[in-house]
Amino acid sequence: MSQMIFAFGPARDSFYVKNGKKSYWNNLPPTLDRLLRTEPSCSVEKVEGLELFPNGGYFLSCSNGKWASENVPPHISKIIAQKGPENCAGVEFDAYSPQTYMIAMTERVICNGIPQDMLEAAFELNFLAGARMMALGCHGTWIIQPHIGPIRFNVRSAWLREQLTEGKHIKSITLSPYNEQFVFIEFEGGNAAYMVPEAWRPAIDNVCPHHSKISAFFRRQFESPQFQQFAGEQANSAASSITTSVLQSGMLKPHTSAVAS
Repeated sequence: MSQMIFAFGPARDSFYVKNGKKSYWNNLPPTLDRLLRTEPSCSVEKVEGLELFPNGGYFLSCSNGKWASENVPPHISKIIAQKGPENCAGVEFDAYSPQTYMIAMTERVICNGIPQDMLEAAFELNFLAGARMMALGCHGTWIIQPHIGPIRFNVRSAWLREQLTEGKHIKSITLSPYNEQFVFIEFEGGNAAYMVPEAWRPAIDNVCPHHSKISAFFRRQFESPQFQQFAGEQANSAASSITTSVLQSGMLKPHTSAVAS
């Protein structure tokens, strides 16, 4: 199990980060915020996974089969309900393409609409049998780390490509479903690297203090007004896409006051 957990939210200031017994979050749905603050079953040591959907949606998985959810897109919540929420290890999706998702269950991965080149690479590696890690982002971005051999990927960020091709020992990767430039990487040994809005960095540094620094070149690129404007436009576009495209029937009953078991 990864020590670090990171979740990108739909708003420019919405995220969650955990490293061992430390965590930080900002601008999460009120019911989720309350669970994380007050529910013993959702204490930082017990959180094992978190996905943040548009419209205040989330799916939180904790140890001992505990879980909580609210406003999960209906087509995803239906699959989770059928297979058992306690068996769901994680959900990855493309906010711009609501029917593109990857749901990791205990012993299999259920996917739909994933990019053709990712599908071909996954088939070649026999999915979980040959892949150590799979990550799905937005706009056709993806990463597959085989047990043996080089990492396969299709990403837009030059900084991320540099991380993936330098032969570093990567433990886990979280691609943002809302912005193709945003990513969080956990390395073997406990270090982390990330491309996130500059305002998030002090909080993440406090939770993951031994992170890899971004080079001066990429930092200048990222901090430019043009990039920050682009990031905001992507977030707004993603929220609009989900709002107009997701069906409104078949939704799991929200769990707002207690953690289901």
